[in-house]
Amino acid sequence: MAAGMTVESVLGSIIQGHLECSICHTRYQEPKMLLCSHSFCLRCLQELKQTQSPNTNKLICPLCQRDTTLPKGGMMKLSTNYALVALMADVTKQEQLLQNEEAQVMCQACEEDKEAISRCMDCENYLCQECEKAHQRWAALRTHKLTSLADLNKDSSIQPVSTKSYISKCDSHPSQELCFYCNTCEQLICKVCSTSSHKEPVHSFVNFKTAIDICLYGARELVSNVVKYNSTNAAIQIPTNWESSRNRLSIMLARTKQQISQKAEMEVAQIRQKETQLLQQAHVAFRRKDKKLAEMIFAEHTMGRVQSDMTETNRLDILKLRQKLLHDYKDVIKELSDDLSPELSFISFAENQTEIELGNLLLKEKWTVMSNTNITGELIASLSTNDTVVVNEGQQKLTKLSPDCKILHICPISQLQGEDPSAVKLSVNFEVNKDNQFIILFESDVKIFNKEYQLLHQFSPGKEADIEGTPTCLAVDDNNLIAVGYKDKEFISLHNSDGSFIRTLPAPAIESYMTISNRCIIYTNASTKQLTSVDYEGNKRFVVQTYQGQVPHGVCCDRAGDIYIITSSNQVKHFSAEGKYIEILVSDLDSHLDVKFTPGGQLAMTGQSTRIYRRV
Repeated sequence: MAAGMTVESVLGSIIQGHLECSICHTRYQEPKMLLCSHSFCLRCLQELKQTQSPNTNKLICPLCQRDTTLPKGGMMKLSTNYALVALMADVTKQEQLLQNEEAQVMCQACEEDKEAISRCMDCENYLCQECEKAHQRWAALRTHKLTSLADLNKDSSIQPVSTKSYISKCDSHPSQELCFYCNTCEQLICKVCSTSSHKEPVHSFVNFKTAIDICLYGARELVSNVVKYNSTNAAIQIPTNWESSRNRLSIMLARTKQQISQKAEMEVAQIRQKETQLLQQAHVAFRRKDKKLAEMIFAEHTMGRVQSDMTETNRLDILKLRQKLLHDYKDVIKELSDDLSPELSFISFAENQTEIELGNLLLKEKWTVMSNTNITGELIASLSTNDTVVVNEGQQKLTKLSPDCKILHICPISQLQGEDPSAVKLSVNFEVNKDNQFIILFESDVKIFNKEYQLLHQFSPGKEADIEGTPTCLAVDDNNLIAVGYKDKEFISLHNSDGSFIRTLPAPAIESYMTISNRCIIYTNASTKQLTSVDYEGNKRFVVQTYQGQVPHGVCCDRAGDIYIITSSNQVKHFSAEGKYIEILVSDLDSHLDVKFTPGGQLAMTGQSTRIYRRV
């Protein structure tokens, strides 16, 4: 093994370079391989697919931008990278071994892999017993200070002996230890680096102690600024889970890039359409003018022949010339505007100097009404087409709306129930899964319909889960897993898309509104004025007040997992994925009750009216 290298350093290099997903920047979970050979976590790919084109079987690699056609069965059927799985298993074993044994510091003066007992503070090398004796015998080295490893660990002014101190060798100069920090490059360097590639005055470098002092000062200042900001801005709080915020930023970048590309493709398509139109118009104009010029040439030639005696040859020449000049223009209709003018020989193109405007980057989150209608309802869901469906239990109907809130279709609930209207049960909750199927909770039964409102199948979640309670809420995740909540029993039952039972989860204070994001269930409680989250294993993630004691109603999440709820104060409140209150996003609502994100990134909400909001 090369000097300055240990098992721990190799493991660290392998983990950072090969075992971390490029999307979530953590160790792979169920690594799946795309056709371009890049691998990502299954969950990361599922989330990425939703930010790209959820209605196609194409997935664009975020690293090389190559397309992968998903196999039948979707993301789960992608090839598992078993080499990565095996490598992660081996690395995990080695990590466990390293955790159970004390790291040894080896001699750097010989190649016999002997354990070091001291360090020369002048040569900056660790020495074994034999090398220590040899070091002391050399006359030129007798003045060097040797310190035992025990004394090194005791002396707080000296960096403690550990594997990490031993492996702190320069990548460019393996025989040199890292001893400076280059502020210009934000990089650890050695003495040789400081006199070569990081030489002053172009580069500015300091020793470890000064670098640490600078880092600590900057960290304290940043943390102090966050505390100060949050204490003076109660209405808008900065989330302090920075890893989660970075993850959300990455997800939103992917979504933003997709939106920019889609808009650019639309503009290119419109430009190509306009190009085709202009080319056709130019061709039509040319043929009309060229026909007129050909007619003039024919007329002059004919009149020249008429002045002489007409013969069979002359007649034949005239007709041949007419055929030659005008045969290809037999379909050109003569227009009254085709008068003789100097412009008969002119055709050209004037460029439009207006710059193509795709849009603008949004760096602050603000929302405005995009469309609205007086359609009322208690529940709302969104289709992959960005159409929305509003459920009005009082009027016993489902109304499908376009993104601009135009009515596309109205379906009576009695049609879905398939019973005599007088025996119709009111729907308790309603969702749409990723296949645009309607999942409707009718009292104790869940019914699944296709987009034509035809019943596909149904099941009784309480019977499947052996819960003697009445379901009160419903949610569906990206894999079509169905969660059903029971207010009276304070439980959630999880079911596969066919209704088969998976498990039950404790859900204290669950009521009528819940949603699913990143394998976590989030629900509101109007009585306790709380927002609660539990994972698929039933572990409680958080329970928080909904800010200023306002009653919460509908709840939804964006692709990054941030939470949005409608409150009794007619506002949309924004919370982080960890339940930390951030800000009020929308005010002055019209007594809205339910809210959902559309695939296009808009907020759709219903209540005394239905509105669609977009970011501006």
